Amino acid sequence: MTLSNDLLAIPDYAFSHCSSLFRINLSTRLQSIGKSAFYLCDSLNSIVIPDNVTEIGINAFNSCTGLMKVELGSGITEIPDYMFFGCTYLNNVVIPDSVTRIGVKAFGQNGTLNNVTIGNSVTDIDYAAFYKSGIRNLVLPDSVTNIGNHAFYKNLLLTDVQLSSGVENIGDYAFYGSLSLQKISLPAAVKSVGQYAFANSSVNSVLLPSDIENIGANAFYSTPGLTVYTDAESDAEGWNAMWNSSGRPVVYGCEFAYDGELSYVSSLTVTENTFKNIHVVQIITDDEGNQTDTVYDAVANITAPYRQGYTFVGWATSAGATQAEYTAGSVINAPVGTTLYAVWQEGETQPEEPVLPDEPQPDDTEVPDVSVSPDENLGEATADPAADELVVIIDVMRPAAAPEKR
Repeated sequence: MTLSNDLLAIPDYAFSHCSSLFRINLSTRLQSIGKSAFYLCDSLNSIVIPDNVTEIGINAFNSCTGLMKVELGSGITEIPDYMFFGCTYLNNVVIPDSVTRIGVKAFGQNGTLNNVTIGNSVTDIDYAAFYKSGIRNLVLPDSVTNIGNHAFYKNLLLTDVQLSSGVENIGDYAFYGSLSLQKISLPAAVKSVGQYAFANSSVNSVLLPSDIENIGANAFYSTPGLTVYTDAESDAEGWNAMWNSSGRPVVYGCEFAYDGELSYVSSLTVTENTFKNIHVVQIITDDEGNQTDTVYDAVANITAPYRQGYTFVGWATSAGATQAEYTAGSVINAPVGTTLYAVWQEGETQPEEPVLPDEPQPDDTEVPDVSVSPDENLGEATADPAADELVVIIDVMRPAAAPEKR
């Protein structure tokens, strides 16, 4: 189908539920696309949004399960809420530099969405924008300041995240369940890390700047291989007492250096308070569940710090050394007062492929829907409540009229 160049607006619900619509060529003069305009057009396989389009309603392409190719014009300033929710065959998206906000669940439940390029003007990635998507590598431009709650929730294939230097807030559950994610470096600009932000992931190395003002409860819960490296001397006042609820090792008082905007551990002076949670604690109880003893089983597995593009060799007692005297784990044996220097070798060791679940894991933290009006609440592929009440007739020889109820 080709629409006339005289068409300036596509009304709300115009093609909603048109299951036979396979392809449509939009007018180059088109300025707006209404809400739910192409909702549940499950045969639509591609769409090119012209540069003149400046306004798109929520749910515009929600549940277009056959949609494989999308080209976004340079006139839009946001990706509206639920715009491409449940487009299960969409695998590549380039978000233009004109966009400043990616809306609520805009790309949610797109398991085949492996490649996303985020434009250089995006500041806000909203609630659950990419939850349960298939993104593998995530690079955020410096413009991004806010990563909303659940933004990348359960991205099981996400292996590499490069947070922008401008990120200030990482929301609750933002990267929860990222089972392939093993390394993360938090920029110095980060002020807040939400509860469960990196919980139930495979992260084994985190660099935590001392400037972070707030860390929520269970931020790194159930990350069994994690070691936290921080330039803080102790927990800040705004760090929740349960931020490290799994009791993973923490190395305090590190000195950070920078490769451009990316931080890494450069040195460490050992004090009495440098290492925390370096023993595995086993609580012994009787048959009635009463604690009878505490056993310190063994030194926990302290994992190496992370530096993008490099492999950690170990610790040396002289700056510029190429040979290590202590490993990541044996560093706890260094005498108090010793200054240690990280030894880095160029070339990054590729992480082992994690074992992903064959079946979805039970969801104790399922993403709730946000508060929206009934015709906007199309998070799942259910019937559009207004579709049966509207008949939209578009005269392609003149600008579209408003939809009429009957």
